[in-house]
Amino acid sequence: MRAVFIIFFFSCGILSGQDLKPEKYALVVGVRTYKFVPPLQNSLNDAMDMSAVLKSKGFSVIELYDPANKRVIQEAVKRYFDLLRNKPSATGMVFYSGHGMQVDGVNYLVPTQANPQ
Repeated sequence: MRAVFIIFFFSCGILSGQDLKPEKYALVVGVRTYKFVPPLQNSLNDAMDMSAVLKSKGFSVIELYDPANKRVIQEAVKRYFDLLRNKPSATGMVFYSGHGMQVDGVNYLVPTQANPQ
């Protein structure tokens, strides 16, 4: 396992010539305190700093810190995508700071209670 930073940024569409302020949404996840591996030193600080910057730039941010299990992460991802659904001019961003792993070519974000064994 290794610490990873993931930044995923996308725009769901292009604004027309209207003078509308685009909606901006972000999901920020930081994981530090793992049960089965040593804690990461900076992951929560990095996630909190990113969240603060995004808020200052007008993003509505869903924050998730030290998620215990897969279900908690999935619920946050679902809330995030529900915000973007049916909003063609919205912009979205995902930031993850924590351990990640790959098994059989599939990447996973690791919640605090996961045992990498």
